[in-house]
Amino acid sequence: MYTEKRVGPRIEPCGTPKEAARYCHIFYHAKKSAPFILCPQRSRRPVLIAFSRTIILLLLCSAGDVEVNPGLACPQAPSFVDFCDRKSLGFMHVNIRSLLPKFVLLTALAHSANPDVLAVSESWLRKATKNSEISIPNYNIFRQDRTAKGEGVAVYCRDSLQSNVILSRSIPKQFELLILKITLSRNKSLTVAACYRPPSAPSCALDTICELIAPHLASEFVLLGDLNWDMLNTPAVLQSKLDALNLTQIIKGPTRYNPKSVNKGTLIDVILTNWPSKYTSAVFNQDLSDHCTHCLYPLRIHSQTTTPHHCQTLPKTLLLAGLSNRPGPGILEGY
Repeated sequence: MYTEKRVGPRIEPCGTPKEAARYCHIFYHAKKSAPFILCPQRSRRPVLIAFSRTIILLLLCSAGDVEVNPGLACPQAPSFVDFCDRKSLGFMHVNIRSLLPKFVLLTALAHSANPDVLAVSESWLRKATKNSEISIPNYNIFRQDRTAKGEGVAVYCRDSLQSNVILSRSIPKQFELLILKITLSRNKSLTVAACYRPPSAPSCALDTICELIAPHLASEFVLLGDLNWDMLNTPAVLQSKLDALNLTQIIKGPTRYNPKSVNKGTLIDVILTNWPSKYTSAVFNQDLSDHCTHCLYPLRIHSQTTTPHHCQTLPKTLLLAGLSNRPGPGILEGY
């Protein structure tokens, strides 16, 4: 068989032998199904994922603002700082269970919270105790001392407010009631009452208290005190009396807890008012007694800016047309 000889150097199919071996290696691996590789460090990926998740959880925990039950935001109850930073009148009540030995603590509370009216129940004061012994700077004190063991109320009112006692009544083993009138301006006044009713008081005490405060409800009225009725389960008789007087109890949380069971509490320290929409309240702990301190202050209402309209620049026809759309009979009788 005749074979024609080629002249010149031998030509490999893939160039040099080294290149041929490389192409064979690529072709051999192309025949296999290559594993799915997301990243070149695939073997270390589970460790990296676990590490990153741990770091994220640690960062979330250290933030301190993780919501346990995420959802729509609920308005938070005012705190002690909110009460101190208020821009309006502030009322505070504390069941102190003996004022005289705790007077220094009460003074410190008054200076830190700066209430305009500080009502104290269970003052346990005797008539022999002088006002100078329990006087707080920048406050006037009004008292209704006890006639039996325990009991007694007192009210500290800021001396910049014009205040005077309009009723002071004490019935042994029933209640102590002290009502003050605070003049805010020439045409505006406020009635503030402090009341204490012992738990052993007879049922007739409620009727007497309601009869005494009823004549003073024509103006804005606020009552602070310890009535020893659990308002978390308000008795029907008491609720009917409050409804008849148009009074609303605005404290919502417990004010005294059972030391043997912290989950059990009662709401016996109350704030009653005939203007509940105007005020906001708060409850916080203190070291004066086993009762919580609660406070009250008006809500911040943003003032609305009104734009005056000058009727003299309007045509009479437009003015009459606008007045005709306003409610009220006889508004155009003069035209």
